[in-house]
Amino acid sequence: MFYRISNIWGKLLKRGILLKNYEIKRATLDEKETLSNLLQFYIYDFSEFMDLQIEDNGKFGEYPLNEYWTDCSRFPYLISLNEKIAGFVFQLCCDLRKAIPL
Repeated sequence: MFYRISNIWGKLLKRGILLKNYEIKRATLDEKETLSNLLQFYIYDFSEFMDLQIEDNGKFGEYPLNEYWTDCSRFPYLISLNEKIAGFVFQLCCDLRKAIPL
């Protein structure tokens, strides 16, 4: 998902189109379900290259998201474009001084 967004932004920038209406913000615990839903698309994209199977409930397996709110070196972000969710970023930071500032 993030690759797709980056790829789209790169193409727009090459055409001279500036994206002014985007936002990257740290995801809250209330937005965990949104991240989980977005991850289904991300995992689907990887299923082309990896042997990932859909479970009986019609979804790919759940990604362990809880650590992004309990581990101080992990940070979840949501990307919005024109006030609509466009993607996500997970940051694992070994040096907390390098975390994306908010």
